[in-house]
Amino acid sequence: MNPYRKGTDLIIKSLDTISLDDWKVIIHTQKELDLQFPELKDTIKKYENLGKLEIITKTVSAPGLYYKGDVYVYPSRLEGIGLTIAEAVASGLCLIVPDCGPMNEFANNQFSQKVSVERLFSRKDGYYWPQNEVDTDDLAEKMSFFIQNKAMLKNLKNEARNYAINHLEWSKNAHSLTSVFGSLEKEKHKDIKRETLD
Repeated sequence: MNPYRKGTDLIIKSLDTISLDDWKVIIHTQKELDLQFPELKDTIKKYENLGKLEIITKTVSAPGLYYKGDVYVYPSRLEGIGLTIAEAVASGLCLIVPDCGPMNEFANNQFSQKVSVERLFSRKDGYYWPQNEVDTDDLAEKMSFFIQNKAMLKNLKNEARNYAINHLEWSKNAHSLTSVFGSLEKEKHKDIKRETLD
């Protein structure tokens, strides 16, 4: 819904820095990128004409378009949980994300590349944590890593899927919730007793 927050412009800006052949970037958006980033209109057209960039502008229901790629490139400036990152890993995609939380929290080094953050800055509304902006040269370098290592992609994607099965499975992770809530309830009662004694 918000291509600026998701860092779509940063991906487009990084394309000129990729010197390798045999790659294609697919961007899924619900907004017209020419209107969102008029300064990038020529770059968008250039890479579309070269067959290096495909823009899909529509709403897509679950399970989405993860099946169309090998690597989920997501230089998001700000996330709450970063749910699409977990979805991408569960779909067996390698990751390229900012080296900043919460985006890097699902990025296991076995199948992920973390992009260095160039700057941190606050939102005007005083949101809980700052936004980040990645270094577009480093973003291009991380994308180039996967282009250069295409022969490893199948194994890396298997690593991603296995990680999701072992670490992101709701039915496994939810087991500990009852004990967490139970310990919180006990702490609450301790605090009430302390207040009563004071």
